[in-house]
Amino acid sequence: MKARRIGKNPQAKARRFRPNLADDLLSARFLSYRDEGVHRGVLAVGQASVALAKLSRHFDERGIDGAIAALVRGLRDLDLRARRLQSGFVSRDLVLAAGGALLLLVLLVFLR
Repeated sequence: MKARRIGKNPQAKARRFRPNLADDLLSARFLSYRDEGVHRGVLAVGQASVALAKLSRHFDERGIDGAIAALVRGLRDLDLRARRLQSGFVSRDLVLAAGGALLLLVLLVFLR
């Protein structure tokens, strides 16, 4: 029995490894669609992130900054009122302290 050689016919081998243009175009088209899908997905995530950042900025400027500004205004008003009570006269300060202590004592007696 004679040994058979594989690949003896070079033309058959060349036919077997010849590129198929239709398959290559189909693969390229598929990869192009896949690339466009990934691109659209990345853009959608980016646009959603920008929208979320705008919403966060709006909340920060209107909500948090507004609350802090209102707190500052309230503390300034309280400071002005407290400053009017402090005149520098010891007798007036003693009268205010005694009045506050009396008011506290009355509240403690009636709330018990």
